[in-house]
Amino acid sequence: MAGRNPREAFAAFSEPLQQNVSCLANDVLIVSPGGRHASRKVHSLTLANGPINITDELTLDLSPMYEIIQTDEPGKGPYKVSTRAYDYAVRDGGGRVQASYHWHPLGRSSYTDPHFHVPLQWPGVHLPRPTRGRARSDFL
Repeated sequence: MAGRNPREAFAAFSEPLQQNVSCLANDVLIVSPGGRHASRKVHSLTLANGPINITDELTLDLSPMYEIIQTDEPGKGPYKVSTRAYDYAVRDGGGRVQASYHWHPLGRSSYTDPHFHVPLQWPGVHLPRPTRGRARSDFL
């Protein structure tokens, strides 16, 4: 997500996510303090109204984490957003996770690749994300 300045890089990253959220709900993404600036800090986006109701009994919550960095990669700068982690979860009416999609390379888990969880059927099992070459695709 390239930009001539940090704000442009942030817009290139966040606008497609906001469009996807808008397809599901009348909601907006909230930016953590300083999240539109290159600050050597990891920032997050959250839903202003909390989890999205996708059915009468299921909700979707999302939490992408990112950092705005300077880069000299051709065509990707001088600023870009680098995704640092994400957590998407579908929960039932009792708040129990029915399915989730994570990537947490710096987390406590030894499993650092993008993966799915279906905790009620397979507790503690990491289901690897299918790969297509070296590209990393996001849930939203």
